[in-house]
Amino acid sequence: MSRWDDDFKNHQIHNNLQSVSNLLKEIKNFDDQDPEIFEEIDRLNQIIRYVPIVFGKVDPVMIPLKIIDELNQIIINITGDLNNYKNTKDRAQLINANGRAENLLVKISNLIIPSDYADIKG
Repeated sequence: MSRWDDDFKNHQIHNNLQSVSNLLKEIKNFDDQDPEIFEEIDRLNQIIRYVPIVFGKVDPVMIPLKIIDELNQIIINITGDLNNYKNTKDRAQLINANGRAENLLVKISNLIIPSDYADIKG
């Protein structure tokens, strides 16, 4: 295994993705959700679930660690927004989180995903 594989595999982003996913499940189970709140949470959940799918398709050698650090920071910020929502029930926190999720999608869409193994085989 290369050092890039190790750096990617051991990066904190994987734990933070799991944490934000668990937090979304917890928030989704609130009984007092109106449809707009549910929609905000559902979109966040879809985006957070999408990230590991993309990670499963990339070659860690082709991902600059700086990009993973930036993605991780966005996830940390989303977690903060969700914790604030959990405490205040202020929809603006979910809107902020979805704005950050937009940035997550933009950054993740720039990752190189090989068409097949032959594309990366040296």
